Amino acid sequence: MKKLLLAVLAGAFVLSYAMCASATELKTYGYFRAYVSHVTNYNFDDDNDGSEFTAAQRLRPYFDFIANENLKATLALEFDTTWGNGDDRIRYGKGSAGMDTATNTELKRAMLAFKWPNTDITFKIGAQGMSLPGTFGVSPVFNGDITGAIVTAPINDMFGITLGWARPWLNYKDGKKAGIGRESEQAIDAFFLSVPVKLEGTKITPYLAYVSIEKKALPDGGEVYVHSGGLQAYFDGNIPGARLKNDSADLWYAGMAYEISMFQPIVVKGNIIYGNLDSDAELTYLGKTRDDIGDREGWYVDLSIDYKMDNMTPSIYGFYMSGDDDNPWDGSETIPVLASDGWGTPGGFAVGSTTTFPFNDNNYSLVQDSPQGLWLIGFALKDISFIENLKSTFAIEYGEGTNDSDLVKKYGPDYLPQGYTTYQLTDEDSFIQVMLTNKYKIYENLAAVLELGYASLDMDDDTWKKWNNNKDYLDDDAYLVTFGFTYDF
Repeated sequence: MKKLLLAVLAGAFVLSYAMCASATELKTYGYFRAYVSHVTNYNFDDDNDGSEFTAAQRLRPYFDFIANENLKATLALEFDTTWGNGDDRIRYGKGSAGMDTATNTELKRAMLAFKWPNTDITFKIGAQGMSLPGTFGVSPVFNGDITGAIVTAPINDMFGITLGWARPWLNYKDGKKAGIGRESEQAIDAFFLSVPVKLEGTKITPYLAYVSIEKKALPDGGEVYVHSGGLQAYFDGNIPGARLKNDSADLWYAGMAYEISMFQPIVVKGNIIYGNLDSDAELTYLGKTRDDIGDREGWYVDLSIDYKMDNMTPSIYGFYMSGDDDNPWDGSETIPVLASDGWGTPGGFAVGSTTTFPFNDNNYSLVQDSPQGLWLIGFALKDISFIENLKSTFAIEYGEGTNDSDLVKKYGPDYLPQGYTTYQLTDEDSFIQVMLTNKYKIYENLAAVLELGYASLDMDDDTWKKWNNNKDYLDDDAYLVTFGFTYDF
């Protein structure tokens, strides 16, 4: 894969020279990030070695091949390197010292964008960034680099329509390639529709999404964390004597995002999402068949209120996500997540992904990368600027789990909903996280960044000690110190 991507990159440069003789223009842009970071107690346990120092970097170049204002193709690559990580080449004595490894390179974008002649209808086809609407940047249930197609058609100055088809997962089951006669049973396909409405001082975007999960795509999952706690426990072998019959599943979302700016400098943003997974999976256990074990149904709501001032923007915000009840046999009550590259609030250090350098596991999201089964309330001072070229953001957040603690007390932690999480929280557990980000502009496109983070968990003894050898569970605080540079070009 690495050689192929490098060949594509080299070909892009060669092609750019050839196109100089034509009307095609090559536009390049992107960014470079590099940092050093120390995290203390990233596993919230002093008794284990939970401190780590790391240095890493990311280069993400974009190449636009522009024929005219209505037609272009985009290629983007990503080079990630944890300094000193030689991967397999070190182990096999090939002399690498953290470079020349196949795992360093990704294809990030490969897409075509054009407008239909004499209209404003826009098509985007290929590997691209996709997301349903989200208050904190992206959607909590569907966002990431995904292959598919999007059509955007403005109706007038007030209304528009966006239609999309995405294929986030195609399962090469048992090493067999998908193709004629197999692909229809191995794919996950998502279809979505949004209708943005712009009024004076208000934007409203209602949207719908339907996802078809075929029977040979569901068991392996990929990035589709739609299983209930009980079904996940079966996969982990925690239900002796159980037999699973699995089939296809249908998933759909209905939501509405809004932004109210008519009261400026006060701006209100919010999002409401309902998700429902109807799975044909059946679990036979102790002679009884349960046909709703794989179902999942839940909702999410958030709100943020910003007050923009000359030297800072105070912000109050929060979200609520439904959690599981104490019965693992009736499916899950958490909102299903189709695909997520992570999301978070301004203070996201342990819960949520909001640091400046979110590309190394020990530098962010110590508890949950894509929050699930939680509620949170936070206060932030964003873009504090009293010194020339220096901007800071300070955020403090408190939250609790929404999963019923009796579920863990009765059946154990394996029955909590699984997904983009390291630790799950119940309604008896809480957390606090604090984040301070300082960004000093050295040049127009170059900045030095210092981040300081603190996170603390308060996990209920009655809920967790039984499953942790009667010891305190995740009771030591975590700290983050990161320094790095960002270059945008």
